[in-house]
Amino acid sequence: MQEASLKGQERRLIMKKLSAEKRNMILEGNLFQAIIVLAIPIMINSFIQSMYNLTDTYWLGQIGTNPMAAITLVSPVQNIIINFGQGITTAGAILISQYIGAGEKRQAGIMANHLYICSMIFAFVCASICIIATPGIVRWLGADGDVLNFGITYLKVVVIDMPFLFTINMYNAIRQAQGDTLKPMLMNLLGICINFVLDPLLMIVFDMGILGAALATLLAKVPPALICLYSLFKTKQGIRLSLRGFHFESSKILSIIKVGLPTAIGGSTMQFGFLLMTKMF
Repeated sequence: MQEASLKGQERRLIMKKLSAEKRNMILEGNLFQAIIVLAIPIMINSFIQSMYNLTDTYWLGQIGTNPMAAITLVSPVQNIIINFGQGITTAGAILISQYIGAGEKRQAGIMANHLYICSMIFAFVCASICIIATPGIVRWLGADGDVLNFGITYLKVVVIDMPFLFTINMYNAIRQAQGDTLKPMLMNLLGICINFVLDPLLMIVFDMGILGAALATLLAKVPPALICLYSLFKTKQGIRLSLRGFHFESSKILSIIKVGLPTAIGGSTMQFGFLLMTKMF
């Protein structure tokens, strides 16, 4: 028992040392080296996130053109919501890092709580609306026949992953605000590895077609989301979530809107353009 306690203390000391080294590298070290060390995992992370749809598209291409046409048709709808929601997490990384830089760790934790609650509200509300509106959206895009049915099936399932996706994104924001870009990359890598396995298993082996593709994307996000959630609430080092005694502060909400809304609109506008092109052509 005592040995386990000593090992735990040793682990925490190592983590504190690593965090201090990362902070010193950012504030006092070589700027070019700091940018490279922090930016490379973020770039890899962005590439990894794009692999979900690419993997689905590849395997759907093996089973027919209509399923592939359906996922191509509805992907911009999914991306609009994802990019809009990422405005919240982008705001999170900025606002939390500002508090950390000012030495206000407690305020950074309170901001993290606000961001997590706001992102979860957004995720559940959007998922509910999308599930109800999916048939109308896919018809509005001009789909009919099998493409219509496949598009409705895929979109209804993948939007359910929003709470899991936003939990991962929230973890990314909080870790990146503290100068840790490696662990968020590893969490997303875990998800895409699961997706690589589940896509052919559900689509080909179990012959579930486009439903299998949607379920693979959903299920692939569950394990990393649960790990991220556990880490955010149980971490002994750095910023953590704690909803005990939580209450909304108007100043925090306004900061999230002020910083996050322009990013959200900017990110989703391009995807909306793709959506309109898909409808017209």
